Amino acid sequence: MNAREMQDMITKVCSIEYENYHDYLEKYSDKPEHVMLKILGNYFEGIGILVAKKLVEVDIVHDFWGDIVQSSWEHIKPLIAEMGKETAQPNMFMFWEYLYDEMRKREQRQ
Repeated sequence: MNAREMQDMITKVCSIEYENYHDYLEKYSDKPEHVMLKILGNYFEGIGILVAKKLVEVDIVHDFWGDIVQSSWEHIKPLIAEMGKETAQPNMFMFWEYLYDEMRKREQRQ
């Protein structure tokens, strides 16, 4: 994945408009945005794991990504919760959420 592909995914995922999970599925389940959401989730999940294992400092992630981790999580969190229920994976993207929480804590310390 290159930087342009990643930026395109972030832009598309953050522009998804939905009222609830069923509305999202009707609009996007067979569209590229659905795949992009999963790819983006896996990407930030991986970064979250690195931060949780203390292999990467949250400051480095913030310096690289700024508030994108947080704004994208806030936008799709309701979808992730419902996807987790539907697929019997209640901890879906839990390290992305962990990363989000760590980024928020970092902001509070600043």
